[in-house]
Amino acid sequence: MTADCRLGGSWQDGATSHSRDAVLEVSGERVSVRVDGAIALEASLSQLSISPRLGSTPRYIRFEGHPGRLETADPAAADWLDARVGTPSSHALWRLENHSLLAAIAGVLMLALAAAYFVWGIPAVSRAAAAHLPAGVMDRASRETLELLQSRYLGPSSLDAGRQQRIRHALQSREPGYPVEQLRFAHSDPLGANALALPDGTIILTDALVELAANDTEVLAVIAHELGHIEHRHAVRQLLQGAAIGVTVALVGGDVSTLGDIVLTLPVVFTQLHYSRDFELEADRYARDFLRRQQLDPEALDRMLVRLHGQAPDEGLPYFGTHPHLEQRLARDAPAAALDR
Repeated sequence: MTADCRLGGSWQDGATSHSRDAVLEVSGERVSVRVDGAIALEASLSQLSISPRLGSTPRYIRFEGHPGRLETADPAAADWLDARVGTPSSHALWRLENHSLLAAIAGVLMLALAAAYFVWGIPAVSRAAAAHLPAGVMDRASRETLELLQSRYLGPSSLDAGRQQRIRHALQSREPGYPVEQLRFAHSDPLGANALALPDGTIILTDALVELAANDTEVLAVIAHELGHIEHRHAVRQLLQGAAIGVTVALVGGDVSTLGDIVLTLPVVFTQLHYSRDFELEADRYARDFLRRQQLDPEALDRMLVRLHGQAPDEGLPYFGTHPHLEQRLARDAPAAALDR
């Protein structure tokens, strides 16, 4: 019987590591593999699977129910056989590889999907995961963080005890659900005018920050900002998002060179900074809502932001900062004159 097609290649029987020259012959719906002139395997076309065509790389022909495979570098014969077998995925990959416009569109779509994954996907998943974590899951981490801060950066507060009590009372009257014993005051030269929120609900105000405020309402505005971090579980979300980014980069990058490490690390850094800036804006919105609910001066937060900015002005590009630039943080409807008070 005359063969419809003959395809030369290298036969690997799957039992040994050796390969031998072979010829695959197609006659109608039957296929045979001849090695040294003898038939090593017979099968039907429906039992064949062919690896996709990718450039000039060899193609592999496998047989259902048999460990052997035929490797061939004959593109014309492999294409003919592929057409007979009808492997849709192989045809699609070949068309994509050889059609520059389709390849460009696919590349753009992949970039768009990757951007959506980092910008919306990871934050959405981390927000949902953080919301379902038990409330005390980060308590130990919070205690250890507080101990570290106290050993290196925080000292006893020098604020008047009456001022501290007045601020605690103002907070308790406005936010009775918050345990005021978790509001702490501390002196810190390294941190300067600053406030911190830990995942367990602890809020730390430095003496310099309280002294920077013109009144207790401005202190409450900063506390409300920190309550926003706690309410939205920003510390836990930052941890989850960092882990998700790290796993993604490891899966995509694998074992790369030092230069590759740098190239892959830069997007991670920028993404984490982007998340941090988003958290700050979310906490700002929470603080403004708090001030409005409590019928307090709605511009108190903006005035504190302006004063804090005066002590540590924005430097460099916004992409490199953990906090948004001042212009992004100020309420758009705040009168300019009010911010100078």
